[in-house]
This record gives sequence, C-alpha cells and structure tokens, in this order.
Amino acid sequence: MVARVLLSSNAFKVSKPGFNVLTATRDELLISYEHRPAKIVVAGTVALAGSVVTVNFGRTLSALPIVYWQFGFADLSGGVVSRVPYWYVGAAVVYVDCRRFTNRVEFRPNADVRDFHYIVAEAI
Repeated sequence: MVARVLLSSNAFKVSKPGFNVLTATRDELLISYEHRPAKIVVAGTVALAGSVVTVNFGRTLSALPIVYWQFGFADLSGGVVSRVPYWYVGAAVVYVDCRRFTNRVEFRPNADVRDFHYIVAEAI
C-alpha cells in the first residue's frame, strides 16, 4: 500500500489511488495545498515624478521578493481621479515597470502616475 496523505507544517496533499503522495506529480494528486507564508520586508507610498524610484531594503534577501503595488492617475489639474487595483510582479502592466533585486526594487512610471503604494514581501 502506498502513502496517500501528507500533512506537514507547510503542505497538505492527498494522492489519487495507486500513487505515492511523496513522489506524485500534480496530475496524480487529488488535493494539494502548499503554502509558504510571506513576511513584509518594506511598504510605503512615494510620489513618482517621471523618474526611477528605488526602494532599498537595508539588507539582502535570499531570493527575489514578491512585489505588490497600486497607483493613481492624475487629471489635467493634477488631482487624482482614479486608483488602479493592486498589481504584482509578473502582471502585464504598461503604466509602471518594476525591477526586482535581492536588495532593492526599482519602479519606473510609463504614464502620468502620481502617487504610488507598494508592498515588498519575502517567502519565509
């Protein structure tokens, strides 16, 4: 009889009948919940004035961070008229480019983006 259930501090898996849960591929699993909790490294708000904004972490991470951001567009009089939902690195965003490094993140606006909220997290 093969092992079909795995319960650990960061995973819960159940394999299909006849498949060992420890060696099963995703297609051979009935349930797979793997979770790596994240810790916020840095968060804040910056004003973008058409140039690159660099956010330093103050330390070097062991891997590239997860980055979430939200920004507001300005109307012709300078008031913020709309807020874009949070984006994350990997999303197809034309308004702001995000470059990740293990010690910093760089944001470059590609449109008339005025204020900018960001959250940088690392897997723990």
